[in-house]
Amino acid sequence: MLGFNKDTYIKVLQILLPVSLLAVLATFGVAALFRGEKPYFRKFENRSEAAFPEWDNEEWLDGNYQKQFNSALSDYLPYVITAKILYYQRRYSRLLDFQENSYNFSDYYVHFRNNLYLYGDSSNLYLLYKLDDKRQFRIDNIKRTSQIINSIIERNPQTQFYLYYVQKDDDCKFDDNRKSSYYESLRSLASLQMDHISRLEINDFDQYCRFFYQADHHWQCFGSYQGYKDVFHLLKLDEQGESLMRPVAPDDSMSFWVDDNPPVETDGARAVLVATKYHESKSRMTGTTGLFSGKMYVYRFNYSPMKIYRDGEPFEYGNEDKVLHNQDSTINDWLSYGFVYGIDIGELVFETERTDRPNLLIIGDSYDNAVLKLLAGHFHKMYSVDLRHFERHTNAPFVIDDYIRKNKIDIVLFFGNIGVYGGTEFFPSIKL
Repeated sequence: MLGFNKDTYIKVLQILLPVSLLAVLATFGVAALFRGEKPYFRKFENRSEAAFPEWDNEEWLDGNYQKQFNSALSDYLPYVITAKILYYQRRYSRLLDFQENSYNFSDYYVHFRNNLYLYGDSSNLYLLYKLDDKRQFRIDNIKRTSQIINSIIERNPQTQFYLYYVQKDDDCKFDDNRKSSYYESLRSLASLQMDHISRLEINDFDQYCRFFYQADHHWQCFGSYQGYKDVFHLLKLDEQGESLMRPVAPDDSMSFWVDDNPPVETDGARAVLVATKYHESKSRMTGTTGLFSGKMYVYRFNYSPMKIYRDGEPFEYGNEDKVLHNQDSTINDWLSYGFVYGIDIGELVFETERTDRPNLLIIGDSYDNAVLKLLAGHFHKMYSVDLRHFERHTNAPFVIDDYIRKNKIDIVLFFGNIGVYGGTEFFPSIKL
């Protein structure tokens, strides 16, 4: 009879344990493929799950296939996002308590994750991006963007070109008032007339607090309204006899929230408090939606009569009226900037009956969502293009010369923050 000694048992276990562990992991992996945590990815990391790549020999040889496969596999591990949420909420709750006792957050930056920092005092905390973290990368891209803009201007001499830059937290560092040189670089490199380029300028932390949300990267209604006024004067619409669209007073049916500390009125109009615990991109990126949030205000406007089209079909853009008349307290849990002002769409067309007015093309990002209907009232047709989504939504590349010619564009406005001019998703996708 064949016997097994101690060494034999150890060798068998050394073989069986890894095989058993691999089988368990494979079982979990197969289950995860059919499960996923898609809602959690969207809420916590502000993205969709990574997709498994299609086979490609070249991708395999240079190692990109393996990296993509590992990223996808990591996203499909059971409860990976749930574990992250628990970890970050536990960690940052303790960090918050410690820092409040140690520094009271007075003029002090506390590093979180994903290049986000806490700044302010204990009653007015803001999640901010770090200044100059990607400075050289941004400058290099600004140079390429300027070359593209200059080429477009040169080939379309009959079209007027303007540029508006939204300065925000990753342009400024508030404890010593340092600023980036991104806007100045763009202004010096782009061959635009000096009075055809301007910006939303942030001078101090108080101004930033008024113009931007505490836990989201977008601008508050006070910032977007200032942006609209800036562009109104940049395009010299006042000199053309146009009247600035001003906020109108809300009626008594709007909002049921009690506002203990209402903001200063703008142009004599009161903004409506539509959410008391608004939290989006920055709080999700840090896993602190339960800790960090702020107020969301919305202005009421009597927009000019217009028709809006997506893919040639009539389209309702934004839900400002629904939000202003909301009576559901759960709005704090789900309200988003995109729901209020309109989501990012590759191409939208706004049309008024003002056939005497020129046609405008806006090339921008989500910051322009809040001002599109305000600007559209000053033109016959206004075309809004988001280069991140244009080709996917229209099934055609964005060939700007053809687009200008086909739609009889009189004015082109480049609109956005450093992510537009210093990133890789926007201008490089334009076909010249």
